[in-house]
Amino acid sequence: MDFTDFIGNVDAVEKLHLVASDAIDTGGKLPHLGFFGPTGCGKTSMARIISTHVDRPFVYISSTAIKDPTFLRNLLGKYKGGAIVLLDECHRLPETIQDNMLSILEEPATLTSVYKGRLVYTKLPPGLSFILATTHEGNIRDALLSRLIKIEFHEYDIEERATIAANSLSREHGLGLDEGVVKSIGARSRSPREVLQHCNLIAMKIRQMRWQSVTQDVVEEVFRITGVDQNGLTIRDKQVLEYLTCFEFLGLKSIASYINMPEEDVMEKIEPWLLRNKLIIRLPRGRKITPLGLRALEGEFIL
Repeated sequence: MDFTDFIGNVDAVEKLHLVASDAIDTGGKLPHLGFFGPTGCGKTSMARIISTHVDRPFVYISSTAIKDPTFLRNLLGKYKGGAIVLLDECHRLPETIQDNMLSILEEPATLTSVYKGRLVYTKLPPGLSFILATTHEGNIRDALLSRLIKIEFHEYDIEERATIAANSLSREHGLGLDEGVVKSIGARSRSPREVLQHCNLIAMKIRQMRWQSVTQDVVEEVFRITGVDQNGLTIRDKQVLEYLTCFEFLGLKSIASYINMPEEDVMEKIEPWLLRNKLIIRLPRGRKITPLGLRALEGEFIL
């Protein structure tokens, strides 16, 4: 996969292609980047594309795994020739680690740690380029943000998600399909990641049935077994909507407790879809179900 294969976020793709190509042309290393945008909008895929383009190893690190700076020293010290290092969910980095990152993003890259009460400075290999990816830019220190080239990723619309579905089913799985089928997949999937997950399940179902093309009946069956209805609502979405019918307004804490889900996950994985499709509204007093949300909960097709 390369820049030309990436669907959507045209401005981000063009800017990153320019930056990565310049690093190749000048013989320099890729500057440090900040990827900001909602979950599932292609940030990790783009980091892999850049790694391939500049011919450097790709290193994925979940920021929740970093508890102290020695983790980075032990992991990155072996990449003597440089690497593209993606720090995913970097808003979860502890403040002390964010402070450590300041010197890592300078030249030469230096890691500061404490050993037996003394500061220890460790030079990291040259050629390490960091990509900090997050859904919560506001949780990153300004001093850290100022060292990054900022790249904004936006949510995909239905047409873009449908294009991803068409490419996956036809190119990767070699299946025949029609426009209505891929639009249905795009409309009921929340992100490119979900599109691909649904397409993989559809391909499995087609193989099981020994068919050669995708029909709407197969799509409906796959969405049924995954618990997604005709409006793209999951079981938890419906739990939230049903709970909201019992009250005039509800706070995030109450909703999260009712569906047994962390508040941050509700804000990232549940609310955006419900808000975007105008099934709920968010006011200072709390969340409230809309007339459209009531209709969707009753099974009316509203997409």
